[in-house]
Amino acid sequence: MPVINGSVGPGFTITLKQNGATVTTLAAGSYKLVISDQAAIHAWSLDGPNGYAKDFTTVPFVGRKTFTVVLKKGSYKFYCPPHESSMFGRFTVK
Repeated sequence: MPVINGSVGPGFTITLKQNGATVTTLAAGSYKLVISDQAAIHAWSLDGPNGYAKDFTTVPFVGRKTFTVVLKKGSYKFYCPPHESSMFGRFTVK
């Protein structure tokens, strides 16, 4: 199963990478999502098509969590809920 890595903090940064490269497009399917939350003031959440919305970490969690996610075709947005206006990224699943 392919691995994608999400991170948030310690500053005001949030990322999603695969093999060290920023994710812009992924193939539909199952992925191992590894989240590294490095700040108690941040969180890592993902919204997608058909009402998909999941909080993978929440304030004040700091640490690493691993999930299996099934990504369907559409547009996705990952973000930090308390700082969503400036801390977010987008990618497309084809």
